[in-house]
Amino acid sequence: MKYRCKSRFGFGIAALVVPFAWGVIVAAQETAGPNAGIPAPRYKASTNSADAAACRDRLKQIHDGITAFKTANQRLPNWLSELSPQYLDAGLLVCPYVARIGDLRSWRSGFRDDVFQDPKGSPSYAYEFNDRPRRLWTGVTKTWNEHKHRQIERMGPLGRDAVPIVRCFAHDPVLNLAYNGRIYPSGGVWEKLYEPQFSHDDHHPESLFFHEPLRVDMSRFPPRAASADSRLLDLSSHYNAYIDEAWLPWPADSDLKGLPVGVREFRGTRFDARGIIQLKGARLLAPYPIVVPGIRIGRACTNLHFLHATRVPSDHVTEVADGSKVASHVVHYRSGAQVEIPILYGRDVKEWWYDPLSPDHGPAKVVWEGENLASLGWDRKIRLFHTTWTNPWRDQPIDSLTLVSAMAETAPFVLAITLE
Repeated sequence: MKYRCKSRFGFGIAALVVPFAWGVIVAAQETAGPNAGIPAPRYKASTNSADAAACRDRLKQIHDGITAFKTANQRLPNWLSELSPQYLDAGLLVCPYVARIGDLRSWRSGFRDDVFQDPKGSPSYAYEFNDRPRRLWTGVTKTWNEHKHRQIERMGPLGRDAVPIVRCFAHDPVLNLAYNGRIYPSGGVWEKLYEPQFSHDDHHPESLFFHEPLRVDMSRFPPRAASADSRLLDLSSHYNAYIDEAWLPWPADSDLKGLPVGVREFRGTRFDARGIIQLKGARLLAPYPIVVPGIRIGRACTNLHFLHATRVPSDHVTEVADGSKVASHVVHYRSGAQVEIPILYGRDVKEWWYDPLSPDHGPAKVVWEGENLASLGWDRKIRLFHTTWTNPWRDQPIDSLTLVSAMAETAPFVLAITLE
């Protein structure tokens, strides 16, 4: 899988995926004593063949330890620290080169943290088959162990020989210990060695678990307040994601916990926001719907107000052009007539993650800004937008509304709809 580091976002993208310059990774630690406050030297991945040979020997020992553990326990270790002391000395979980330079911490800056978060030790090696859970979409969570086993299945006969169980980023090229014990070099993204037979997208959890349906627990959504009159549409039966947890595979902790829930006023317009209706996009493989029909209105109105935004699947570096249609909201009049409300990127919504130093809100009307744990980690903020549609036939009762994804590069979502 790809590893990610902090970077500027490109135009209209949620998170820019940047390959690491493996020769140089920034060290953020500071030294103690008289040199306190002075940044440590930049960490440099070793290109020395002797260092690589020493690490290969260490990886063979780790594989022997994993094999012995699996034989005894009929499972893989949840973390490398489980191998110590019975199957492997804890000191062998540190690359010899890393041990020599005495830097176990700073060179990890920018890596995908979940492969290093061993709860009982400090290995320098990335352990890919750990038991850390990752939420894929609403109601569906898989561990990295399950994810990696599914990668092996996807690759067939090649899988055990290719999918890394342990990786060492202290070398350029990176050293990979495959599931079956083979040790091989690669760039930061090992999957590139197996293109075009297998693409990186083939290994993504959305591709591997797309058959897992959404599991929505309606009791999880806050109850509708008594103060919510009929002008604040009740979307309860259409919600497919929760405000207080991440609803797509990456990044973890990318949620809307900071959003005031229930009946709230956002810059002059009241909304009832208690859940999310996520629509599918061209690059979003998660099983969200393309069409959400039957949103009941049952009255005439002058305007419709939408509280919404859109998100670009973050494993793709994509620019979304202003004016691109991301969704259509279809108004169904009681007479049988229909009107399309096109939702355009730039005019109505933009990417919900943004750089506060260069917000580029455009003409789209931002009505709420906040943060979550994921955005804080990338020095970003999150935002929601308000679009107003003026009804050309305001005397004609509207029966219902249908939300339709345009299946563009970006996937729209709606939190609330208000009539006026």
